[in-house]
Amino acid sequence: MSYELTVGDVDRDGALEQAIAVLHGESRATFLRRAVVGGAALLGVSAAPAQAAADVRDEAILNYALTLEYVQEAFYGECSPEDVVLASMLLAPEAIAPNSTPLRVTDSRFGSMPRVYIECLRDKAIPVALQRRMAHDSPCEIVASLEVDVEIHLALSILSNMDLLQSRSRIRIRLMKQQAIDPTALPWIPLGPGESFKPLRFLPNDRGRVLLLRVEPGTVIGRHRHFGEVHAYNLSGTRQLDTGELVGPGGYVYEPTGNVDSWSAVGDEPVIVHITSFGAMEYLGENDEVLSRHTPAMLHDVYLRYCEEHGLAPLSLK
Repeated sequence: MSYELTVGDVDRDGALEQAIAVLHGESRATFLRRAVVGGAALLGVSAAPAQAAADVRDEAILNYALTLEYVQEAFYGECSPEDVVLASMLLAPEAIAPNSTPLRVTDSRFGSMPRVYIECLRDKAIPVALQRRMAHDSPCEIVASLEVDVEIHLALSILSNMDLLQSRSRIRIRLMKQQAIDPTALPWIPLGPGESFKPLRFLPNDRGRVLLLRVEPGTVIGRHRHFGEVHAYNLSGTRQLDTGELVGPGGYVYEPTGNVDSWSAVGDEPVIVHITSFGAMEYLGENDEVLSRHTPAMLHDVYLRYCEEHGLAPLSLK
């Protein structure tokens, strides 16, 4: 047999009810007296201003009210008193183990999910700098900045979706802008013996990259596996696929997800190919063992390091 402990059970002398009545009025005090302890009902007084709590003479009640006011200040500063009461009554313990439990995600699955981050510029629980670090570490296609605190679903509950989009004074959405790049102004960045590249674009969420790849005559691109589609358009030179096919200037090669291949630059002219590829790729050994794994983010790091080492200002290619 179970028994639910109410506020009235622990408030034998009526001190808590008196405090709630002073802070919020008799009707709410009567309601909360019947509410269940542990159901976060006690947090329903969190909308109380500090000066109101000061009118209560009981020191314990004063400290309690001030603690709850802190909850309002930290989490619900943009909310109406009614929403604060509702939200406070729904609060429950939250496990912290997930915050420190490592997760294994893949580029082909989690990495392909489009992401949007909403910055809460008046959030007192998570500083804006930390919010932007999280958005940077897991790149988003859209970053919106709202002049609200952390509980935006309550603070903006009075706005419809159309109202939200039209409230330019409340929200700033940073969308990707058109960008023109002159490849001739970019350096060829070494990748390995006989191989270099010019980065053109790194897709959001580490989904892929767009680049020019230069392969010197006689160079063999080792056997590798793609974890996303590849679109390759030959600009100059001739590449020989492992099927024996020759692809010259103007030739196009499509590789499906999971394709394993190798190819080489033949003839006297370097091969320059425009490549758009998605996901990661792995170089394989003779027995299909993975020798190395490369992601778009790793290639972006190669670009940034090269710029730093050579005193170049990197372009914003994300």
